[in-house]
Amino acid sequence: MLWAALALVCLLHALAAAAPLLANDAPLWIRTRAGARFPAFEALGWSERFLLLCSPWVLAAPLWLATRSRLALACPLIALLLALCWQAAAGPRVFVPAGEWKRQLGAQPALFAPVPFGYRETNPSEAWRPPTWLASAEIDESGRYVGRAQASGGLELPPAPVEVRAGEPARNAALRHPLGTDAQGRDLLARVLYGARNSLAIGLASALLALVIGTLLGALAGWRGGRTDLVISRAIELVLCFPVLFLVLLVASVGWGSVSAVWTISAVLGLTGWTGVARLLRAEFLRLREAEFVLAARGLGFTETRIVLCHALPNALAPLIVATSFFAGTAMLVESAISYLGAGLVEPESSLGGLVKGGSEHVWMVLFPGAVLALAVISWNLLGEELRDLNDPRLSGEQA
Repeated sequence: MLWAALALVCLLHALAAAAPLLANDAPLWIRTRAGARFPAFEALGWSERFLLLCSPWVLAAPLWLATRSRLALACPLIALLLALCWQAAAGPRVFVPAGEWKRQLGAQPALFAPVPFGYRETNPSEAWRPPTWLASAEIDESGRYVGRAQASGGLELPPAPVEVRAGEPARNAALRHPLGTDAQGRDLLARVLYGARNSLAIGLASALLALVIGTLLGALAGWRGGRTDLVISRAIELVLCFPVLFLVLLVASVGWGSVSAVWTISAVLGLTGWTGVARLLRAEFLRLREAEFVLAARGLGFTETRIVLCHALPNALAPLIVATSFFAGTAMLVESAISYLGAGLVEPESSLGGLVKGGSEHVWMVLFPGAVLALAVISWNLLGEELRDLNDPRLSGEQA
C-alpha cells in the first residue's frame, strides 16, 4: 500500500510538471520553410523547462527509491543545469496570443499535444458546453444544441457556429472537450491540468518550507535547551495563535508586488505551518541528546554539528516526513478554500478550488476539479498514514 500511495503521488506531480506537453494550443512541432520549430517550448521559462525535465524523474521515484539508487539523487541538479542551458540556447521567451498558432497554421504539417487546447484559449461559441461524450453536448452547424432544439421555448442568446481550429478534434467528437468547458469556452481538461499544477505546487512548496523552518528551529530548541528552548517554544505558541486561513486571505488579497500568488500563498502557509514539525523534532532531540550513541560520539571527540547532522537528525527524520506529507494535503485544502472565496490566483491562472468556484452551477465544473483535488489530498494523506504505520514499532511487531 505504501508503494501504491507513493506511485499515485508521483504520478500526479509528474503529470502536473508535464502539463505544457499534455495540453497546449501551440503545436509541439511544426515544419516551416526555414526548418522545424517547436512553438510550445518557445514560451516556456527556465523553471517550466526544469519541471518538464524533472517529470520523468518524479514519475520513476518509486523505482529508484526501491533500489536506493544514489545516482538518482543527482538527477534534479542535472535537470536544473540542462534547463538553464536550454533556456540560454533558446533565447528570450516568445509570447503568442492564445489560439493564434492555430489560426495562422494553414496547411503546414504540425504535431499537437494530446489536449490541443491552452488553459487561456477561449471559444465563446462553446461556453458551458457539457462533456462532449454526452449526447446533450451535440451541436449542429449553426451552433445550436441538437438535444435542446425541440424543447427550447424561452429567451436564449443567439447561437454562433463553433470554430474548429487546426489540430482540434471535430465539432462533435467525443474527445473534443471530454470534461466540458467553462463560461468562456475554455477546455476544462486543460484548465484542470494547469490548475492541479498550481495546487500541487502550493502544497509541496509550503510543506518543504515548513519542513526546513521547523527542522532548524526544532533541532535548535531540543538540542540546546535552556533559554534557547524557552524562546523558541514561546515563538511556536505565538505563531499558533494566528488564524491561518484569515492570514492567507489577507496576504493573498493585498498581493506581494510582482510575485505570483502561487509563491505568496506557499510562503504564508509555510511560515505559519512549521510549528508542528518544530514541536515533533524538539521532542525527538530532547530524547536523543542523552542517548547512548550520542554520548559515545561525544566521547570520541565528534563536534556537535557532526553529531546533530550525522547521528541525531537521521534518527528523527521519520516523524518529520510523516508530518510533511500530511501538511501537503492540508495546504492544498486551505489554498482551495481561499480560491473558492475569490482571493486566490488571478485569471486566467487557475487552481482546483478556483475552478470549482467558477462554475458551481454546472455539475461538470464541480465534479471533475473536485475529484482531482480529492484524489491529490487522499494520496498525500494515504502516504502519510502508510509512513506512520511503517515507523510504528507496535505495528511492525504485529506484522513480524
